[in-house]
Amino acid sequence: MKKTITLFTFAGILASGSLYAQECQVLLPELSGTYEGDCKKGKAEGKGTAKGTDEYTGEFKAGYPDGKGVYVWKNGDVFDGMWAKGKREGEGKMIIKRGDQADSVVTGFWKKDKFAGKFLKPFTVHYRSNHVSRLDVRKIKGERNSIQIEVASTSGGVAKLNGTVSPKVEITEILLSEGTYGQIQHVSNTTKGSVKKLVEVRFPFRAKFRLGNQEVDLEIKEEGSWSTIIELNE
Repeated sequence: MKKTITLFTFAGILASGSLYAQECQVLLPELSGTYEGDCKKGKAEGKGTAKGTDEYTGEFKAGYPDGKGVYVWKNGDVFDGMWAKGKREGEGKMIIKRGDQADSVVTGFWKKDKFAGKFLKPFTVHYRSNHVSRLDVRKIKGERNSIQIEVASTSGGVAKLNGTVSPKVEITEILLSEGTYGQIQHVSNTTKGSVKKLVEVRFPFRAKFRLGNQEVDLEIKEEGSWSTIIELNE
């Protein structure tokens, strides 16, 4: 009798385990095939491996790749990095297969499954004087490895009561602490300042831009074409 009960109990455990495995879902269709790993409430959660047309090994949450993991597409492409709700999100490395040619490797940060850049923060403002009322830094389409700098003052070019005109603000000095640039070009004058461009810039780039007694300490890590607007409230 004891042997019968033992066998029956063991068979029940196997059946229960099989049912549990079947109910543990991976919600990405490309990975919906077999799954081995941790489960919670019938969905993959914790660490595991899922195989469908594609394959993923790593962390799951609520049935989706979520956390750190390695995803292999059916064409051989590989992403090793961070995931959120089944999408690439955060730091990682993408290896793209190119047939007979060497693999293409992209490292950096992803946002909503799209490559966002090599750096989480491509630029950093280390310091700005009290009278710098606006500082706008952004990447633009244009000449590669350049930084366009527009400077202006709220009072620049404005006529005073005594008949004189307030001087326009200008960049008086550029103090480099990292990177280089080939030359500075004059682009145009504005009603309250001017626009200049640094060309042949080598990144990462960091410099203090002095505008009279005001100053901005700016670092740009990612190469490309950049636009910077500095406005003084004086």
